[in-house]
Amino acid sequence: LGLENFDATGKWRVTYGKQPIDPSGVMKSGEVFAGPAELRRILLNKRELFAKNFSRKMLSYALGRSIRFKDSPTIAHLQQTLLETDFNSTRFILELVSSYPFRYKKSDTQDVPRKPKKS
Repeated sequence: LGLENFDATGKWRVTYGKQPIDPSGVMKSGEVFAGPAELRRILLNKRELFAKNFSRKMLSYALGRSIRFKDSPTIAHLQQTLLETDFNSTRFILELVSSYPFRYKKSDTQDVPRKPKKS
């Protein structure tokens, strides 16, 4: 909602098809925003929480599985990297791909035994 004005390539738009875009929304905390600028202001006031959630989501996406308790140290390290580097994306990605869970990853489906193929 707050970023709905951006299409899949990052281009700004004011309509989706023929419908006008309403970029307003309400955070779970109750804070209201009317568009990307106000959403940015809210997120900047919650840097640590944003860094933690961003780290969790990116690690989950990179691993192709849900986050597990044993991923906690990696998430903490990625969060700290974001905060110490002022959210430098290059440094973050380098830390993510060099992390133990990424280098030795297993997807959720690797834990499930597969049925043998019928001949």
